[in-house]
Amino acid sequence: MKGETEYSPAADHAAAKEVPQSLPRAPQDRHILEWVEACKGVGKTFSPFEFGGHVTEIGAAGLVALRLGRDIEWDGQAMEAKGEPAAAQMVEPQRRKGWGA
Repeated sequence: MKGETEYSPAADHAAAKEVPQSLPRAPQDRHILEWVEACKGVGKTFSPFEFGGHVTEIGAAGLVALRLGRDIEWDGQAMEAKGEPAAAQMVEPQRRKGWGA
């Protein structure tokens, strides 16, 4: 459409053209399409949920520690910071009445 910025992937940069492609790419260089196709049962995502979920959990635990302002001992099996009751409300969202899971 006229007036819109055209999508230009980093791979089009002159310096990137010299680097050989060694990993598969998402359809049309858009990861959301890869995810949608995997949800439909067409192929799978480049990074499986088992990996991505674990990395997300590690990052989230780090954010909880930052918000508390101290180190925490994270128990991944229980999804809690051991001995940190203040962390529980950051890990398990508080939902308004009628919006519970």
